[in-house]
Amino acid sequence: MEHLIHKVNITEEAEFDIECMENASSNFNKRETKQELEFYITENKKYQFKHYFRLKDFIGETKVLYFIKKGLKFANMQIWDLVGICEEESWDEEMEESGIIRSWIETKLNPEKEEPDWVEELRERQLLEEREKKLEMEAIKRYERLYGK
Repeated sequence: MEHLIHKVNITEEAEFDIECMENASSNFNKRETKQELEFYITENKKYQFKHYFRLKDFIGETKVLYFIKKGLKFANMQIWDLVGICEEESWDEEMEESGIIRSWIETKLNPEKEEPDWVEELRERQLLEEREKKLEMEAIKRYERLYGK
């Protein structure tokens, strides 16, 4: 089995979560948190096979949960995305199972512009072509009425 290097990416959404936490924001050290999470994932092999997991930690005196998703893999390096952080008391199993947590951690602060739907584009093009043909036929009929064939 190849030796994987585990790297953690703290997303802008997770950083925003920290900024919103009054008690934790001043005590959050991004570099230290990345190093701790990378070490923890490397040492605890069970997490390496999961696509999503939560970890408990303290930021200062505040007990928090980290929400981590498996990211891209480059050669022998696995990227993990820290996609959300909340105070432990704000989380419960029911929210996780009902999809509220999933919806929250998949929300983007700056959503990328969605690619247009090719079916919608095709249909719009067809409608425009039909309209142009109809206008052209009406113009021909008008011409014929005015000037004959």
